[in-house]
Amino acid sequence: DKQIWHGVIELEFTTEEVPSKFKRGFTNITTWAAGYEEFCGKTKAMLEDYGWKLLGVEEAGAVSEDDEFGEVVEDMIARTRTNPSATLFGTVHTYPYYVN
Repeated sequence: DKQIWHGVIELEFTTEEVPSKFKRGFTNITTWAAGYEEFCGKTKAMLEDYGWKLLGVEEAGAVSEDDEFGEVVEDMIARTRTNPSATLFGTVHTYPYYVN
């Protein structure tokens, strides 16, 4: 049975400003999933659509009625609830450096 899942993930990507080096950051993800593996698979597929790479999942789990999130994540959850095929990400918070 699928539920809405929320997670915080770390990702890597290039920018137009410095295409030869990678930026890293983290963001919130919401999607419908039947478990951790499906959550990770859908997250990875969505990131790859942008040419980005999943580095790791910091935390992830099914959303319950008792969970409390900030306004941005609550909005993401509400939008995911109305779209069973959605995999949404929030603001990407980047680290202040590039890696090779």
